[in-house]
Amino acid sequence: MQAIAKEGIAKNITAAKFIKKYNLTSASSVQSAIKLLLKNDLITQSDNNYRIQDFFLSEWMATVF
Repeated sequence: MQAIAKEGIAKNITAAKFIKKYNLTSASSVQSAIKLLLKNDLITQSDNNYRIQDFFLSEWMATVF
């Protein structure tokens, strides 16, 4: 979720470049996290783009983390 906040609108989140950029563990762990975040309405998905649902939460996460 922090990586999505920093990107604003995150694309190709399971790509090796994205995973390496944000020091994530693996594509499968990203997919698991995305499923849970989508299920709990914390993020939204449009095509292959992901963003945090709440603008203020997104801004806060992008600056604090």
